[in-house]
Amino acid sequence: MKRSRYVVKAPSHDGRSTLYYNLRNGIGFKVGAGRAERFEQLLAVDGLAASLQKYGFLDPGDEADTLLEEYQKFRAQAPLHLVILPHQNCNFRCVYCYEKFDQNQMLPEVEAGLMRLVEERMRSGQYGGLTVSWFGGEPLLAPAVIDRLSEHFQTVCTEVGARYSATITTNGYFLNETNIDMLLRRQVVGFQVTIDGTEAHHDRQRVRKGGQPTYARIVENLERLSKRAEPFRMIVRMNVGPENLPEADGHIVEMKRRFGADKRFGLYFHNIGRWGGEHDDELEVCSDQVIVDLTHRTLDLGMTTHSVYQWVRPHATCYAASPDSFVVGADGTVYKCTVALYDEVNKVGRLLPDGQLELAADKMALWTGQGVTDTTCKSCFYAPTCHGDSCPLERIRHNKRPCPPLKQNVREVVTLLERSGHPFVELEMVQVESVQAQTGMSGGGSR
Repeated sequence: MKRSRYVVKAPSHDGRSTLYYNLRNGIGFKVGAGRAERFEQLLAVDGLAASLQKYGFLDPGDEADTLLEEYQKFRAQAPLHLVILPHQNCNFRCVYCYEKFDQNQMLPEVEAGLMRLVEERMRSGQYGGLTVSWFGGEPLLAPAVIDRLSEHFQTVCTEVGARYSATITTNGYFLNETNIDMLLRRQVVGFQVTIDGTEAHHDRQRVRKGGQPTYARIVENLERLSKRAEPFRMIVRMNVGPENLPEADGHIVEMKRRFGADKRFGLYFHNIGRWGGEHDDELEVCSDQVIVDLTHRTLDLGMTTHSVYQWVRPHATCYAASPDSFVVGADGTVYKCTVALYDEVNKVGRLLPDGQLELAADKMALWTGQGVTDTTCKSCFYAPTCHGDSCPLERIRHNKRPCPPLKQNVREVVTLLERSGHPFVELEMVQVESVQAQTGMSGGGSR
């Protein structure tokens, strides 16, 4: 047998080992540098081929077909995912924002429809779980909507024995004690707040409607959240462009000073994109390599990062590609994507007051059906991660395959993955019988 197409070879960060990482299941092996520079050398070691085969490092000849079956099964077992916009206005006017803020708080009939939708779908037994992503506008302009809906979702999921969890993307300005109490009580376990570098730059880029600064208030609120004992995960996002890139070190150092002792806080970097805002023509963007470099720099400076594994985990597809993921606007419009709110192809239907989803099948198919039928994507080495579904919007708008940006940097990502603590089993070239014991796994599962 030959090496699976899904196995990526990369050097360790310290240069002392060679890494072999399986994109299909998240298992990594490493051997001393110079001991197995070619994969075929591993196959020549007595007893090792059986372990490599067991953990999916060898191609049985039909791995692309088997992988597609695994993805289809994964999609069929996915929880119901709702991205809910309780308020579509915002108290900020960030320079790169693409939203028009032409709506306000969610209508009462839409709230009622969401409650009935969740009750009907969760009681049907179709889903084992419900995940909710609170989004906006600024969702904390309508905390009472979040509270009412969350209470209902929690009650229904408890009654039917289904899993429930929620996350929120917020600008952080309204993360006061009252809202923190409510969110943690309502099982919001993930937060994302953007801080665009040092205070001076952030306050040029992320301002209130009247142009007032926001940095000090956001940081104060995050410190308030950090004092809580409840479990949660905070992603501190920095939108990176040429103007604030030189400030990244200062940002990392300041975040470490304030939150370095709290491992619930991790830094994440994202390129500023031309997302459809009125200032798009003025924006310059960085290369995707910058994201990898800044994550390394975060580790250099001793700060926690957002999970690198999320970049290469199995089935890390866009939520918009899932047939069971819906974005529900404040007026009941149903979308698939939060970036293209004003694109007609993204308006796939409506939520009715009785909880029914009135969907356009042809539009839904554009979002959910193209990746799984793309034979080129099916044969790609990166298929376990994206399955051609990393960005359905890219296919729809530009009629081209949406290769994930970090696909071209995958070896560097694997190096970063090992550096950030993902477990890689060390192979002793003369004592390979310990592989199974070290993995503690069976049948090629994920870890």
